[in-house]
Amino acid sequence: MVIIMSIRSDVGRRGGIALAKGLAASSSPPFEPKTHAETVEELFGSQVDDPADTRERRRVERAVFETDRQLIEGDLTLPPAGYQSRFSDSLNRGDFEFLPLTNVEVTSLTDGKVIRTPFLVLSKRQIRIAYPAEE
Repeated sequence: MVIIMSIRSDVGRRGGIALAKGLAASSSPPFEPKTHAETVEELFGSQVDDPADTRERRRVERAVFETDRQLIEGDLTLPPAGYQSRFSDSLNRGDFEFLPLTNVEVTSLTDGKVIRTPFLVLSKRQIRIAYPAEE
Protein backbone atom coordinates (compact mmCIF):
# COMPACT_ATOMS: atom_id res chain seq x y z
CA MET A 1 0.00 0.00 0.00
CA VAL A 2 1.25 3.46 -0.86
CA ILE A 3 0.39 6.54 1.18
CA ILE A 4 0.87 9.83 -0.59
CA MET A 5 1.69 12.79 1.61
CA SER A 6 1.35 16.41 0.55
CA ILE A 7 2.03 19.74 2.17
CA ARG A 8 -1.16 21.77 2.40
CA SER A 9 -0.72 25.42 1.66
CA ASP A 10 -4.26 26.33 2.70
CA VAL A 11 -3.55 25.96 6.44
CA GLY A 12 -2.06 29.42 6.74
CA ARG A 13 1.40 30.40 7.94
CA ARG A 14 2.06 27.25 9.98
CA GLY A 15 1.59 24.82 7.10
CA GLY A 16 0.69 21.19 7.67
CA ILE A 17 0.84 17.66 6.30
CA ALA A 18 -2.27 15.85 5.11
CA LEU A 19 -3.09 12.60 3.33
CA ALA A 20 -3.86 13.02 -0.34
CA LYS A 21 -7.55 12.99 -1.13
CA GLY A 22 -9.18 9.65 -1.76
CA LEU A 23 -6.85 7.44 0.40
CA ALA A 24 -8.08 5.77 3.54
CA ALA A 25 -5.96 4.90 6.57
CA SER A 26 -4.32 1.49 6.42
CA SER A 27 -5.35 -1.42 8.59
CA SER A 28 -1.90 -3.07 8.41
CA PRO A 29 -0.49 -4.83 11.49
CA PRO A 30 1.66 -2.79 13.89
CA PHE A 31 5.36 -2.39 13.06
CA GLU A 32 7.62 -4.99 14.66
CA PRO A 33 11.37 -4.26 14.48
CA LYS A 34 13.69 -6.97 13.18
CA THR A 35 16.85 -8.12 14.88
CA HIS A 36 20.22 -7.19 13.40
CA ALA A 37 20.78 -10.75 12.19
CA GLU A 38 17.38 -10.83 10.45
CA THR A 39 18.06 -7.52 8.72
CA VAL A 40 21.53 -8.61 7.53
CA GLU A 41 20.15 -11.93 6.27
CA GLU A 42 17.34 -10.15 4.43
CA LEU A 43 19.66 -7.61 2.81
CA PHE A 44 22.69 -9.75 2.01
CA GLY A 45 21.62 -13.36 2.32
CA SER A 46 24.35 -15.80 3.31
CA GLN A 47 27.22 -13.77 1.82
CA VAL A 48 27.84 -11.94 5.12
CA ASP A 49 28.97 -13.94 8.15
CA ASP A 50 27.71 -13.28 11.63
CA PRO A 51 30.30 -11.00 13.32
CA ALA A 52 30.34 -13.26 16.38
CA ASP A 53 31.32 -16.24 14.19
CA THR A 54 34.05 -14.18 12.52
CA ARG A 55 35.64 -13.33 15.87
CA GLU A 56 35.74 -16.99 16.86
CA ARG A 57 37.45 -17.99 13.64
CA ARG A 58 40.31 -15.50 13.99
CA ARG A 59 43.56 -16.34 15.76
CA VAL A 60 45.79 -14.19 17.93
CA GLU A 61 49.57 -14.21 17.58
CA ARG A 62 51.95 -12.53 20.03
CA ALA A 63 54.44 -10.34 18.16
CA VAL A 64 57.38 -8.03 18.92
CA PHE A 65 57.99 -4.75 17.09
CA GLU A 66 61.01 -2.51 17.49
CA THR A 67 60.90 1.18 16.60
CA ASP A 68 63.64 3.80 17.02
CA ARG A 69 62.67 4.39 20.66
CA GLN A 70 60.50 1.50 21.87
CA LEU A 71 60.21 -2.25 21.96
CA ILE A 72 56.51 -3.11 21.58
CA GLU A 73 55.06 -6.55 22.31
CA GLY A 74 51.39 -7.24 21.73
CA ASP A 75 48.72 -9.55 20.37
CA LEU A 76 48.01 -9.25 16.64
CA THR A 77 44.71 -10.69 15.37
CA LEU A 78 45.01 -12.72 12.15
CA PRO A 79 42.65 -14.81 10.02
CA PRO A 80 42.82 -18.54 10.93
CA ALA A 81 44.09 -19.84 7.58
CA GLY A 82 44.26 -19.00 3.90
CA TYR A 83 44.42 -15.53 2.41
CA GLN A 84 46.24 -12.94 4.57
CA SER A 85 46.70 -15.42 7.41
CA ARG A 86 50.48 -15.20 7.92
CA PHE A 87 52.23 -12.76 10.24
CA SER A 88 54.23 -11.35 7.30
CA ASP A 89 51.00 -10.82 5.31
CA SER A 90 49.73 -8.39 7.95
CA LEU A 91 52.96 -6.38 7.68
CA ASN A 92 53.01 -6.34 3.88
CA ARG A 93 49.39 -5.33 3.24
CA GLY A 94 49.46 -2.03 1.40
CA ASP A 95 45.88 -1.04 2.20
CA PHE A 96 46.55 -0.67 5.95
CA GLU A 97 49.10 1.74 7.42
CA PHE A 98 48.52 0.78 11.05
CA LEU A 99 48.50 -2.45 13.06
CA PRO A 100 45.96 -2.78 15.88
CA LEU A 101 47.50 -4.55 18.89
CA THR A 102 45.91 -5.71 22.14
CA ASN A 103 47.46 -6.58 25.53
CA VAL A 104 50.48 -4.42 24.76
CA GLU A 105 53.75 -3.84 26.63
CA VAL A 106 55.78 -0.84 25.50
CA THR A 107 59.39 -0.80 26.73
CA SER A 108 61.50 2.33 26.30
CA LEU A 109 64.87 1.55 24.71
CA THR A 110 66.46 4.56 26.43
CA ASP A 111 65.55 4.01 30.09
CA GLY A 112 63.84 0.57 30.15
CA LYS A 113 60.54 1.93 31.50
CA VAL A 114 57.61 -0.41 30.75
CA ILE A 115 54.06 0.75 30.04
CA ARG A 116 51.14 -1.69 29.66
CA THR A 117 47.99 -0.83 27.75
CA PRO A 118 45.00 -2.91 26.57
CA PHE A 119 45.06 -1.43 23.04
CA LEU A 120 47.55 0.32 20.78
CA VAL A 121 47.60 1.21 17.09
CA LEU A 122 51.12 1.02 15.66
CA SER A 123 52.18 2.85 12.50
CA LYS A 124 53.91 0.43 10.13
CA ARG A 125 56.22 3.27 9.03
CA GLN A 126 57.78 3.33 12.51
CA ILE A 127 58.62 -0.38 12.62
CA ARG A 128 62.32 -1.25 12.19
CA ILE A 129 62.19 -4.94 13.15
CA ALA A 130 59.16 -7.24 13.59
CA TYR A 131 59.01 -10.89 14.59
CA PRO A 132 56.64 -13.36 16.27
CA ALA A 133 57.27 -13.63 20.02
CA GLU A 134 58.56 -16.93 21.35
CA GLU A 135 56.04 -18.81 23.43
